[in-house]
Formats: sequence, C-alpha cells, structure tokens
Amino acid sequence: MTFSPLVKVVVKRFKGTDETKPMFKAYDKSGALMFQEEIGGKSDVQPAFLRVQNKLKAQCGVEELFSIGRDNGKHLQWSSINPKEPPAPTKAQ
Repeated sequence: MTFSPLVKVVVKRFKGTDETKPMFKAYDKSGALMFQEEIGGKSDVQPAFLRVQNKLKAQCGVEELFSIGRDNGKHLQWSSINPKEPPAPTKAQ
C-alpha cells in the first residue's frame, strides 16, 4: 500500500476496556483502518506513538502528524495535514 505524501491520514488513540488494550489506530482518507498499534502501559504511550509515526513514514511517506483535537467519542486525534495551513492553491486551466 503506497500513498502520495499529501494523503490525509488520521490517527486516533483509544482507551482500553476490560476486553481490549489501549491502542492507536491509523485510518486512511476513506476511513478504512490501515493498522493499529497496542499501547503496553503508561510508559509505552510515547514509544507506541513513535512506532505509529515510523510506520506511517515507511508506508505512506507521512513526515509529521498534527494534533486536531478530539472526535465525538472523545478520542485524541492527529492528522497528516496541518489544519492551520491554508489549502494549497489550485492551478487554473
């Protein structure tokens, strides 16, 4: 699976439940799950996030993730597109 560097990727952090461990999930622009990374414990949150960043860099060419707040389910989210930058101008034909 190869994407252009401009592809929108969203990463969400999910809390653990009695049945599941906490994890990061990466979704492509269509909303399809690309992969997930389990968080081993409180001391593994930052290393797990770095593993996610490294996978995205290797698979999609995503260099940086930008915080975009929380979704309706209150999950922390990051995007490969900086929401504070204006959209790139389109070339008129």
